[in-house]
Amino acid sequence: MEIHACENNLTEFRQVPPLLFDLLKDIAAAGGSTDPRVEGRLYPMPMDEADDEGMNEDWSAFVQPDLQAGFQAARDVVQADLRRASADGDFWTVEIPFSHTDAWLSALNQARLAIAEENGFGEKELAEELSMETESPRDRALLQMHFYGMIQEWFVRILN
Repeated sequence: MEIHACENNLTEFRQVPPLLFDLLKDIAAAGGSTDPRVEGRLYPMPMDEADDEGMNEDWSAFVQPDLQAGFQAARDVVQADLRRASADGDFWTVEIPFSHTDAWLSALNQARLAIAEENGFGEKELAEELSMETESPRDRALLQMHFYGMIQEWFVRILN
């Protein structure tokens, strides 16, 4: 897979193999997890329950819905970009306007947090060497974490 910043204000992912394209298509679903552990990570209460119940209620009523809408909007942008992908034999090309970079970063971050929570990944797993072997769902999830992290790193580099 090649990643290019093009002069026409696009990022292009070229020669994306089927496995990695499938992982890209899974960004929105992973980030949209309704697992209570994931929701607790993405939308943590601002106060300990015993400290200020009223603040937590206000947060749930006024802040959390806007966060959820913003997160969904980011995932929608990613899905729209992926729907425009083109196939060239077994490989894919994805064009991402520079203006969509923030949405991609948000969606990738949501997905990584969700995958980490659902699989109980910690620093040990994240420090392991990247493997393209996906013999189990956990192996695939770890590959997703690493792959999404690499894409985030690349986007951050082009922003500088």
